[in-house]
Amino acid sequence: VEYFPKDVDNGVVEKALRTLDYQLILRPTVVADMPSNSIWFGSEVSIKEVKLVAEKLISSGVNIKAIRPFNKKVEFSDLLIQVGADPEVKNRPSLTLEEIRGKSSFTRND
Repeated sequence: VEYFPKDVDNGVVEKALRTLDYQLILRPTVVADMPSNSIWFGSEVSIKEVKLVAEKLISSGVNIKAIRPFNKKVEFSDLLIQVGADPEVKNRPSLTLEEIRGKSSFTRND
């Protein structure tokens, strides 16, 4: 799991991700003034794994507004889950645990 830590997340995202059984990679923040609100994932990541990360973040109080596959293939992205902020979805309602659990797939339009 790759995460872009930022002060506005108050350590909540990193703490939640560290409780999961995945390697956590911290990267320099791109969108520093907006809380994490999105999850992206690679083509080889199972929906079960994506849901696990999303459920952990939402249960920890993180407002996830979008879960989508990567737009384009980037190096090493097939097995990657990325957590960060997307300004395009900041006005969307937050996803609920029920919505996440009810999904059988996530698309670029989600």
